[in-house]
Amino acid sequence: MRRVRPTHRHLKKLTAFEKQTGWRYCITATNICHMWGIAVSAHAQFLDVLHRSHAGVKDRVRTNRATGLGNRPSQSWEVNRG
Repeated sequence: MRRVRPTHRHLKKLTAFEKQTGWRYCITATNICHMWGIAVSAHAQFLDVLHRSHAGVKDRVRTNRATGLGNRPSQSWEVNRG
């Protein structure tokens, strides 16, 4: 669980408790208890970094699909050159 100050884009979606306290709470649920060879893998900070890095990858995949990267390569050299 993380506690952060809400930004302007989050103000509409705050719960009554979050509005009262002035903090926004982010919860990450996982079944990772220990990764082999990584001593700090059970720490909350490590799990948060792992979750955020994976969310960044998913965001890039979603953006690339929206831009039409699945339509390449084309059969035309002129289209691929762009």
